[in-house]
Amino acid sequence: MLALKSLVFALLLGIMIWPAFYNEQPFFFPDTTAYIRAADLGVQSLTHHTTPWSVSAEDKDGGGQDSADDSGTKRVNSVKDKTVFSGRSPYYGVLLYLGEVTGGFWISITLQALALLVALAWALRALELPTWPHLLWIGIVIATTTSASFFASFLMPDVFAALTILGCSVLIGVPRRLSTVDYSIWLLLLAASLMFHDSHTLIAATLLLLGLTWNLLTRRWSNWRGLGFIGFALLLAACAQLVFDFTVQRVVGASPLRLPFLMARVIEDGPGYRFLRDTCPSSGFQVCDYVDRLPMSSSEFLWGSEMNRGVFAQSSPEVRRALSAEQVGFLLAVIEYDPIGQMSASLRNIGLQLSALRLRDFEYDEEEKRVFAIKIPVEYLDTLRRSAAYRHALPLGFFSSVILVTFICGGAFSTYMLLSPRRSGVRRAVGAAQPIRASSRMAAPLDSVSISANVSITIGLEGGGPQDIDGDVETVASVQTIWQRRMRSGKTGGNEPQCLRADTTDILNRWPILRVANCTESPTAFPCPRSAT
Repeated sequence: MLALKSLVFALLLGIMIWPAFYNEQPFFFPDTTAYIRAADLGVQSLTHHTTPWSVSAEDKDGGGQDSADDSGTKRVNSVKDKTVFSGRSPYYGVLLYLGEVTGGFWISITLQALALLVALAWALRALELPTWPHLLWIGIVIATTTSASFFASFLMPDVFAALTILGCSVLIGVPRRLSTVDYSIWLLLLAASLMFHDSHTLIAATLLLLGLTWNLLTRRWSNWRGLGFIGFALLLAACAQLVFDFTVQRVVGASPLRLPFLMARVIEDGPGYRFLRDTCPSSGFQVCDYVDRLPMSSSEFLWGSEMNRGVFAQSSPEVRRALSAEQVGFLLAVIEYDPIGQMSASLRNIGLQLSALRLRDFEYDEEEKRVFAIKIPVEYLDTLRRSAAYRHALPLGFFSSVILVTFICGGAFSTYMLLSPRRSGVRRAVGAAQPIRASSRMAAPLDSVSISANVSITIGLEGGGPQDIDGDVETVASVQTIWQRRMRSGKTGGNEPQCLRADTTDILNRWPILRVANCTESPTAFPCPRSAT
């Protein structure tokens, strides 16, 4: 039986990265090279081991890593200029580097798919549901009807946003104590996810704050262990960032530079540009020196290669650091200048991101092809040019339609779970002290808030980008579907007794499942059926 389950799990792992097999290699993104070279530069410095991604001594003098969208005209991530960006995690770069040294990055995406399946399996464990066969059909559904398999095949950390959301939802939404193994697995998955991208840290912090607020309002702290493990994962991620900052400070002689995404975002939105137009130069911001080039998109602001169509990449190292340092103050000044305008623009961006379910990042456009030709070693270029993504041979239109239907159905089911009048009416009639299953009810609102936080933070940090939104919805909806079926069959496996008043006998006779889910041995409560004790 163990051999059969191992074989089935291996097949499921392959199904979870089927788009990469169809594409003949994992999917690249312009930022991918920055992650790889960040890790490769560290390994090369320590061991002198080189790969096709390694930079030469001249390149080290001119800049060790790529920028996020380096056009090849000017390096902005430069050790010589003491400019090392903090936005591309070297820890995720290690995962990609492992795939490079083992060949073709297949190990990297296999580990991403494995992390996703482990998270699903442990979510089922948290709901006290058997892993088999539920993990099998949930995995197949998610791999074939959501974008999860595409993002698992993507050489970017986006898939770990879904793991962050699912992990926090379980740790906050499950009130009972989990096993030490369960907490250890979730801590490992969460800590890795938070180290891989700054936005994941902000998502987890937002959900932790939400969980603490909810507990304070309801005066229930049965999930305090889960909240503690989320806090511990955040602490580990913060320590990892401090280690990176310290290392860069020692090696380069200056702290890492955070890209001015916030500044670029509000300028593209409009309020930032109007603020500069109306207040410069009296406002005293460094960016006032470039107001004559505005407006422009956030991408042009950061990476524009033409002198009159770029700001950050075309500036001196000293000016780049000044732009980075003033971005938070600039954002606050813009909000004070036009709060309604900025709020409207942000809500519009969130709406556009939530509705952007097309898989456009898995079909390389002409600009990406040009960037890849500059940034990707020739050893990978031939395979990339033969790939389905390069030739636009993937059936993305069909799968985008499937994903849209899945997103709507998953969202509708989660909303039903949260607002169903019948379930609410039963709970009120029974007079239970708590919901039938707190973890089931908490999943839908936590997922909704998590997705909103994911989109909002991503737009704020990077101006939007690929996010596995429908995968987040479908994951929780699938687990909820199983729980509903188990509730109907009376196999809850729970250990959360609830006292019921004796005058609820008629309701319990009409709803037999409640006798199993809510019985106690108290003489003042409705007696338990023999099979439930």
